[in-house]
Amino acid sequence: HYQSSLFLTTVITIVLGLYVFIRRPHSRISRTFCLYSLSVAFWTSCQAMASFSSDPAISLAWMRAVFYIVAAFPVLLIHFFSAFLRIDQRKVCCLGWCLVALFSLFIPSRTFLQPGETLAFLPSMPRGGLLFLPFNLAWFGWIFYDFWLLARGPQSGLKPTQQQASFLLAVFVFGYLAACTN
Repeated sequence: HYQSSLFLTTVITIVLGLYVFIRRPHSRISRTFCLYSLSVAFWTSCQAMASFSSDPAISLAWMRAVFYIVAAFPVLLIHFFSAFLRIDQRKVCCLGWCLVALFSLFIPSRTFLQPGETLAFLPSMPRGGLLFLPFNLAWFGWIFYDFWLLARGPQSGLKPTQQQASFLLAVFVFGYLAACTN
């Protein structure tokens, strides 16, 4: 079930992202949503590759690849939410990309992920290294900021409406809670 759900998620997010982009290719919202969707597809495909591998070293390499995109998720969300809400978050995005670059330096090292034990679907489920906890704290803090930004809603009074922003917030919170069960 795990591998088929990853495959379906990969295919559905690619199709959805490209569909939204093709409908309105010049829209900033469409472009950022498509990029975010393709990132989710990359994430799930790397997880699938890790689960298909029988070699612990290769599985660990795929799981490390997962964390490159996981590190970028909060910043991609800020890009999308700022386009959706029509607000300027360039400085915050620059800071976010700097954090992504900083953590990306350590993702391939044992200070971030260490070889782990066999799990039902992975030959080597990695354990967090010394920097894994700070990464998670920064990541969840960034995600909370993203959701706070969305919950705050549009500041200009223009479209999207507060109801649309609230709906999008609920969908993203549900999606992240579902991803946490992964």
